[in-house]
Amino acid sequence: MAARRQASARYRERNLEEEREKGRERMARHREKIMERAELAQEFRARARDASRRFHQKNGPNLAHRQRIICLEAYSKKHGPWAWIERQRQLEERRAEAQEQAELQELKDKYGADYVE
Repeated sequence: MAARRQASARYRERNLEEEREKGRERMARHREKIMERAELAQEFRARARDASRRFHQKNGPNLAHRQRIICLEAYSKKHGPWAWIERQRQLEERRAEAQEQAELQELKDKYGADYVE
């Protein structure tokens, strides 16, 4: 009985040690992945910084800001809260103009082109 207990304890100990080793390997792989990602992110930031520096050297410091403002203005003009109202107004104008043209054409057909003008 004692021999069986000792064998069971040795088996448990070996199993625990294997599990610990697997855990260490998994953590090592995890750390490697994290380090790779960190290196890639650092490289990406460096490239972005270089590109930004080149752009500023070529165009001056305020151009990027001005371009950003122009882009924002254009976007808000097209997609902003007032854009829908503006589109509706233009649609109403077109409808009124089409209605006017239709009435004028109707009068021309009824009384003749020379009489209406």
